[in-house]
Formats: sequence, structure tokens, C-alpha cells
Amino acid sequence: MPVHWKVGDRIEDHWEILEVLQGGMGSVYIVFDHEWRKKLAAKTFQHEVLGDDPSIKQRFRGEALTWIGLDPHPNIVTALFVKNIGSMPFIFLEYEAGGDLSSWIKSSKTSRSLPWALQLAVGFCDGINYAYSKGIKAHRDIKPGNCLISETGELKVTDFGIASLLMPDDSASSGHRQRPASPGHPRAGRLTQVGSLLGTAPYMAPEQFFDASLVDARADIYSFGIMLFEMLTGRLPFAGRDLEEWMNCHLRMRVPSLDKGLPKDLHALIQECTAKAADKRPANFQVVRDRLAHVYATVTGKELPVRQAPLVHPWQLMRKGIGLAQLGKPDAALPFFERSLGLDPNNAAAWLNKSYVLRSLGRDEEALGSADRAIDLDPQRGKNWAGKAALLTELGRHSEALSCADLATSLAPDDWSVWPAKAHILKTLHRNEEAVTACCHALSIYPNAEVLWTLKGEALHALQNYDEALSCFDSALEIEPADSTANLFKGSILVDQRRYEQAIPFLDRCLEVDPGSSKAWFCKGIALGGVGSTQQEVYCLRRCVEINPNQSQAWHNLSCALNEQGQLDEALSCSRRAVAADPNDVKALLGLSMNLHDLSQPDESLLQVDRLLQLVPGDSKAWNLKGAVLMAVDQVEAAVDCFQRAVRAEEAWPLAWSNLGVALKRTGQIDKAIECFDAAIRLDPSDRSPWMSKADALSMLGRNADALVCCDQALKIDSSWAAAWRFKGNCLAVLGRAREAQACFQLAAK
Repeated sequence: MPVHWKVGDRIEDHWEILEVLQGGMGSVYIVFDHEWRKKLAAKTFQHEVLGDDPSIKQRFRGEALTWIGLDPHPNIVTALFVKNIGSMPFIFLEYEAGGDLSSWIKSSKTSRSLPWALQLAVGFCDGINYAYSKGIKAHRDIKPGNCLISETGELKVTDFGIASLLMPDDSASSGHRQRPASPGHPRAGRLTQVGSLLGTAPYMAPEQFFDASLVDARADIYSFGIMLFEMLTGRLPFAGRDLEEWMNCHLRMRVPSLDKGLPKDLHALIQECTAKAADKRPANFQVVRDRLAHVYATVTGKELPVRQAPLVHPWQLMRKGIGLAQLGKPDAALPFFERSLGLDPNNAAAWLNKSYVLRSLGRDEEALGSADRAIDLDPQRGKNWAGKAALLTELGRHSEALSCADLATSLAPDDWSVWPAKAHILKTLHRNEEAVTACCHALSIYPNAEVLWTLKGEALHALQNYDEALSCFDSALEIEPADSTANLFKGSILVDQRRYEQAIPFLDRCLEVDPGSSKAWFCKGIALGGVGSTQQEVYCLRRCVEINPNQSQAWHNLSCALNEQGQLDEALSCSRRAVAADPNDVKALLGLSMNLHDLSQPDESLLQVDRLLQLVPGDSKAWNLKGAVLMAVDQVEAAVDCFQRAVRAEEAWPLAWSNLGVALKRTGQIDKAIECFDAAIRLDPSDRSPWMSKADALSMLGRNADALVCCDQALKIDSSWAAAWRFKGNCLAVLGRAREAQACFQLAAK
């Protein structure tokens, strides 16, 4: 779902939009963080670029992980955290007030002051070198627009990994060269993506035009050489009208000489950086940096100013810790919290967030200690008590959790963010009406909190108020389409309502975000089975039991699906796993007994069905199955007793009446058998079997004309039933209607 915010809007009631900037493929929102009292930049791709491709969104988070993990550096824009908003991933960055380098180039500030331009260039080298040392392989989109200027005049590199997100997933495995198609007339500063081509055309190294997956730091050196030329002259070295022309320039044209008066050493460095062959360029940015420093010393007669290490703020470190924790990296997050608290041990928010990370690492007592420290520092802050309540809930200490949640909401009744903890603990305690009330109160304060709509939906689901629950999940998904819990619950309700085709897209969205959700795989398996996709049903149920091998229902459903495919041995194995997972699961025991019966293992089948009848003595299906097993081993009198128990337990079940009739027929009680077949036919006249069983019983009594009537009814239901045609032929032959009988035998043979 695209997001269209304007100046003055608030994102999640937290970040107020001050300015909106649109680029070729991305959008940047300058926002004010009302909790931390800081100006930030929130960056994302435009929806038209990302579309609904979950792989790009996942890679966005992966690339952001490395960037966020970097320590604050004077020449790198600090990345703080990633958050999904309206199904779009946003990366939040520290705001740099000086604009980007391109505006400084256009105003001739860099070309008018060589020493300052050299300082900026050296700063770029320092920043990119640091990024490489921490695991970033290549930037891939070096250009003035990706270099910001701080209030103090420092150059800061930004957008690490952003360009690589748009590479196709299979481009890394493509070894062949691919000539790019001309896309028309891209603007000079716009990021370009065509096939496996990626970059901004005026700055791209020759090799970038063929396969972006093969690009490394040497392509960044080429792009830097182009940018350095532009910084010193105020213009690009080449001019192109479209992608094809830009490619020809970079492949064939030499970068022009610098203006007179600029040092020859600088000209030589730019020529080496922009060599067409990657192996002819400087080996790394440290070499480039050293040569730039030498030029600076020659021009000014003094060494480059020694930069002071940037002052690392506790807030920055804490925010990075939060960002890494949100990306599922608690091990990487913890050191940032510890460093933040080392600088400011009285930061209650850092202690609270540290407690969440410790909990995710299984260090429960330390987590509670951190939460208590946050409360000691600021006992009047409702969020601290709500945070402790959430921890205690996860630890199963529900009474203590509720006390903390009550205190949180009494301290901050108008802060919607403290209410989810209370609603969650009330739901956990099965006090679902109170949970709904808590959610309604919080939603009256802030109606755009998808977590509250989801919690309210879960509570209503537990109250079996499914229509209202669906409405709540719809509200949650309108705000955040990627909410995995809302998608899962909506999908599961639709499955329960047998609206299988409608359920599948919601379950797919849940699995995009949370591929480890065994319940989502289970529900999707049921939905696919419901629409007749048995093979896909089997795949989903296999995934479910891989994730959670103790899910009895999933093993049972997998067994049923395999049975449909004729894989009886594996179906039996799955039935055994179902019973092992839950020995008291009635469906699992019944399924195991049926599979054993299908594989002609009557002794164990009877053993399992007797276990089942101990659990549910009045279960009609269990008595019916036991009767069928006894019939198979010729214990017909005992089978009659079982079928009678089955029809007493469920008088409206036609199959039980039909089976009782078959058993009575075998004991010679033909009239009683016919009564049973009549009962089955009354309950389900569309079932062919009782019609034929009744026809056979009537024939045994010599009532062949009546038997023919019943046989014809069976053939109306299934005209391709060979056994019915043979039976009809026999009846006609007995009645002396030989020609008609012969025609029936011929139909049976076909």
C-alpha cells in the first residue's frame, strides 16, 4: 500500500513530517521525533519501484543491518533503525543540515576552493574506507547526491547498499554479459536499473553497464574519479542524452584534462581512477586518500587538519541498538546498549530496551534487573511499567505482569502505547472481554495503531465473535498490510469458514514476513486441500511439521493427504507421529486405526480403536471403524454390535446404517438389513452404495423385480458402475429377459 504523507502529518503519532523530498526511485521524509526530540530523515523506495516484491524488502533489511551496525563516523551518515510502515520498509537516518554535495557543486563552492574540495574528497575516502573495513563490499552508486554535508562542513557518505537492492536475485549467478536496453532519456542524477545493470549513468564504471553482480570497490573508485572531476570543475566530464550514450562515453572516452592551474598530480590521479580497465585503477581508497593528502600539503604548505573523533552520543548508540534488535540481531544490539549506558548510566529508556534484548537472548533474570533499573530511574513513566509487564507475561508470571500493566495505564492513561501490554496479559489470562475494553480505550486515543486492532481481533476471536474479529483484522491490515499476526488470524478464520481461496493470500502474506510460522503453513495446507491442490497441501503440511514436529493435527492432516495420493505406508508413518505427539488426540487415533485397517493390520487397528473408545466411549466413528475391522476378520456378530452402537450414537449418519445393514445381511437377517438400507437411503438418497446393497438383499429374497428398481436407482447416480450393470444383467437373466441381460453384461465389460 503506497504511503502519501504531507508536511504536518504524523507517522504513527510519533514522527512529525517537516519536509518531503522525492528522488528518481526513493522518497525522503525529514521528520521530527517527538519522543527523542531529534530531527531525522526517513528514507524508502517509491512503491512503484518495490511493488509487492518481498525479496527486495527483505534485502533492504539485510543491507540496512550492516549500515546500522557501523559505529558513528565523521564521514558516514549514521543509520539508526529500520521500520515497516504501511508495508514499506523505511530506514531512519540522522539528519544532516547542509544538503548534498551536488548543490554545493552547482553553487561553485567546491571549484572555487581547492583546499576545501580536497578536504571533502579525503573525508569521502575516510568514510568509504571505514565502511569497507566493516564488511561493506561496494557502494555501487557513488555520486554527489549520495554525499551529504554536515553543519560543520564534513562530507558524509550515505545510501550504503541501497543500489544493490534493485539487482535481480539471480544476477549474482549470471556470468554472461548483458547489453542494456536504452530506456529513453534518464535524468543525469537518477539511479538506473535495467536487467542486471545498476547505478547512476553519469558516474558508472564501464563494467557496471554489463553485470552489476561483478562490481566491486574498483567501480566505486571510478565513480569517485568522475565525482572528483565534477567537484573541481563544476561540470561532468562527459555528456549523454540517454543510457546508450552514457555507456559509450564511459567505455570509449577519456576524461578531459583539468582546468589550467589545477595540480598535475590531481589530473594524474583522476585519470588513474577513471581507467577503463578495473585492474589499472588504484588498488584501494587508502592509496587515493594518501595521494589527495599529498596534493593538499603541496597546495597549502601544511598537513590536512587532524579531525577530532566524533562525539558519540548515548542516544545514537541506544538507537542503533534498538535498530539492530528490530532486525532480529540481539547479539549485535546488546553491545550498543552497554556502550550507551557506559556513557549515561541514568538513561531509563536504554535500560528498558536492553531488558528486551536480554530477554530475547534467554537471559531472563538480567532482563528483569534491567527493567527494574529503568523503573528505579523513572518510576512515573508508564512505558517502563508496561515494558516490565510485557517481560513478565513472556515469563509466565501473569499476576505480577497484570499489576505492572495496571500501574502503567494508571500513570499514563492517555498514552496509547502502554495499553497493548495490558490487553495482551488480559488476553493471556482469558479475560477477553476486558482485553477488548482496553483496546477500545487505547484506540479512542490513537485509532491508527495496528497492534491494538490486532489484539482486539485476537480477543474477539477467542470469544468466538468471528465477524467482529475479521473487521478488526481488516482495520489492522489497512494500516499495516504486512502485519503477520493479523494476516494469520484472518486467514485462519477464513479457513474455519471454508472460504479457502480467500484465505490463501492472507496466509501467503503472513509467511512472507514470518516463514517460520507453523500455524500459517498448517492453515495454508488445509486451504489448499480444500481447493483440491493435494500436492501443495502436502508440501505446506511438511513445512509445518518441520518447524513444529509436535503438532498432532498437522501430522494427522498430512496422513490424510498422503492417503488421498495413495502413499499408504508414509500415511501410516505420519499417523503414528500424530499419536506420538498427542496420545489423546481423538482424530489422530481414529486416523491411525483407519490406516492400519487399510493396510490389513487388524490386530493393531483394533488395539488403537479400543484406546480411542476409552477416551470417547460414545464416538460413532470409532464404533463404525471397529465394526469394519471386525467384519474384515469375519467376526460378524461382534461387528453388528459395533454398528448398532454407532447408529445409536449418531442416528442421522447414513454410512453407519448402511454398514449395519451389510453386517445383518451376512448373518442372514435380511429383512432387518433392508430396513437399515432404507434408513441410509432416506438420510442420503444420492449415495449409490445402499441402493445396491438393498438390491442385493432383495435378490436374496427372490424379489428380483424390486431389486431391479433399486439397481436402476444406483445406476442413475453412477452410470459407469460396472458391478451394478453386471448385477442388473444377472437379475434380468433370472427373470428370463436374456437380450436385455446381454446388453447389461456388454456395458459392464466396457
